[in-house]
Amino acid sequence: MKFLIYVPDCGPVEGTPADVLKSVGLAHLARGIDVKASDGPNESRGRLFWWLDSKTAGHFAYKPESQTWIPSAKCGDRESGAYWIGFFNDSPTEEDLRRPDHRAGAFVKLGDGDRWSVVSPRSLDRFPLLNADGTLTWVVDEAFNWLVSDIQKRTAEALSTITEDGSVTLSFDFEKDWHFLCSVMAINYRITPEVVARLRLFSQATVKEVISALMDMPLKS
Repeated sequence: MKFLIYVPDCGPVEGTPADVLKSVGLAHLARGIDVKASDGPNESRGRLFWWLDSKTAGHFAYKPESQTWIPSAKCGDRESGAYWIGFFNDSPTEEDLRRPDHRAGAFVKLGDGDRWSVVSPRSLDRFPLLNADGTLTWVVDEAFNWLVSDIQKRTAEALSTITEDGSVTLSFDFEKDWHFLCSVMAINYRITPEVVARLRLFSQATVKEVISALMDMPLKS
């Protein structure tokens, strides 16, 4: 892992480190994380977060001379700077950011030139739901209902545009789709929108290609 998270002290947040991260919209990054009080990029005291492993010993510190810090972007009611992301001067790689418990997915070449594992509804494991009549319905983990529902909606909208020759028109909203794919990437990677932007994972071309692959409707060349 080659980035840190700094949360400025903007008043007391009771509870665990996970509660602090949840308060700034980063609950998905709380698993396996450590925290300590620290100076930070906004010239005040706050809390510094880091995932500890054998390769990161000695790096769990605010060192502005060897790090680049970026404030979080405004998101809903949260203003910019609710948290900060600190990068070491060598950018993190796909392997650095991959979660230990990552799920199966298709490895897709993204904007940084590396291949990243992208989870799709087809790659998610199914579990049996016992119906009242004794039959089974195979469903994905409830935590991924949002992904399945979104892709089903997109697919239905695309199929409604099918023409006589069998072609389908896919429409894209770059800003909306970019944020959606940040959420998809967070399934298998410890990542935030600021990390995605710094690594330039998604260009207009790669957003279209990945969403088309998720929908099982590859773009025509």
